[in-house]
Amino acid sequence: MPVLDFMGHASYAVSSGSARLLVDPWFKGHVFDSGWNQISQPAADPAFLEQVTCIWISHEHPDHFSPPSLLSLPDRTRREALVLFQETKDKRVVGYLQKNGFRTKELASGETFTPAQDFSIRTFSRNDGDSWMLLDTQGVRIINLNDCVLDTPGRLKLVKRVVGKADVLLTQFGYANWKGNRDEPGVRVAAGRTKAQNNSASGACFTSEGGHTFCQFCLFLS
Repeated sequence: MPVLDFMGHASYAVSSGSARLLVDPWFKGHVFDSGWNQISQPAADPAFLEQVTCIWISHEHPDHFSPPSLLSLPDRTRREALVLFQETKDKRVVGYLQKNGFRTKELASGETFTPAQDFSIRTFSRNDGDSWMLLDTQGVRIINLNDCVLDTPGRLKLVKRVVGKADVLLTQFGYANWKGNRDEPGVRVAAGRTKAQNNSASGACFTSEGGHTFCQFCLFLS
């Protein structure tokens, strides 16, 4: 059976057979002009980081694409692991990675990539620059929606057509952007309530046991 280990924020690891997948590694530094930091130090296992075979990055935001974290990976991983990123016109992310010695592969939206036996990854791009992933391995199906918001029945149905049911759903639990000023707590309460309702609907749609929320274990700094 595959093993999923949560590391922090949107970072996690999947071990299955010979495959070692690292997702959205953010281990080092503040992001967004020192506006965010992680609540606690990410639990990045050094032994796992030495064995990584693939790295999947959802999008360019620095809490998902973290150059300091990528450059801190072990030399073997930086040389040999394959970094997967959605196909883009500007090639900015893959260009940076290649310049710094990483092997890369761009994935067209909906393309299936199988880096190891019984381990297939599909990446689906959004028109806002984000992407989500569907992983199938050893009879287990894992959906990582991360920052992709499915806030209407229509959006849920579109993804449902592709995914069907899944064993694990990973989805953002915070609203991750500006919601009112200090003296407007009601705006944030309402945004939080809406986010919880969206997550509940996603969990009911894709899994029999509901979703697993991640990707917002951070502090807003002032």
